[in-house]
Amino acid sequence: MSKDTYTLKTRFGEVEVSKNAIEGDFTTIPVIDLTDMKSPDLEKRKRVASQIYDASSKVGFFYIKNHGIAEETIEKIHIAAHKYFALPLEAKMETYMGTSKNFRGYTPLLGGHQSTQVEEKPSGNLSEAFDIGYELAGDRQAKPTDVLSTDDAGMYGSNIWPREELLPGFRDTFLDYYSQILDLGRDMLRIFALALDLPEDHFDSVVKHPGSLSRLMFYPPQAVGMDEHEGIAPHTDYECFTILSQDTVPALQVLNKSGQWIVAKPMKNHFVVNIGDFFSFWYHPS
Repeated sequence: MSKDTYTLKTRFGEVEVSKNAIEGDFTTIPVIDLTDMKSPDLEKRKRVASQIYDASSKVGFFYIKNHGIAEETIEKIHIAAHKYFALPLEAKMETYMGTSKNFRGYTPLLGGHQSTQVEEKPSGNLSEAFDIGYELAGDRQAKPTDVLSTDDAGMYGSNIWPREELLPGFRDTFLDYYSQILDLGRDMLRIFALALDLPEDHFDSVVKHPGSLSRLMFYPPQAVGMDEHEGIAPHTDYECFTILSQDTVPALQVLNKSGQWIVAKPMKNHFVVNIGDFFSFWYHPS
């Protein structure tokens, strides 16, 4: 380890990062305007890349605005999520993730990150989730001749959908949202590449048929005065990066170097982006 780097311990082992990144504490989460992300002017794209590099290395979280996803699209997926989680439990269990071979479908209340019970308090997260993964119908860049290869990691395969008569249009709404977020993620990877002084198309080949997941989540309200129960336990995301659309209730918090939890307040037509563990190990200069 050089005097200019710091050894950071993660779930995958140790990695060296710049001391400048570790020393950059924060009390607010930056907002980045993506208007020039696809500008024909390289210098404008580089300015966006510079902001993303700074936010990614010093905070790990940032908001994005002017991202190209229509407000109507975001509102539709929020409405669809509310309708799904309002279904009776037996209807949601028809899409139970436990019946999936590739980690897709419904996770019931207290079903995620299970741990042992302490003093008779229920274990697990106080949240529900519904996951889908990559399928060609959710990729606007897929060609009619595209065929997905088989894989041993379970990242490809069929999604599990609720019956159309239960939620008319749910599948189409979710796949439309997924396809637009997938395109946004691909565009952002080109800016990430630029931020890392790489050719802008450096990551293109690995997101042709990406193992990307999209998750709807519901956190039931907790009564004032009841024992606090975490919606999701403190964690880092293991993926490359996450693009999160929040509802109107403030819930997401980000831990800074000083041990303070900083609230990531919902902002209309903004997404929260956070850097995952995998991205820390993905970049190789060769």
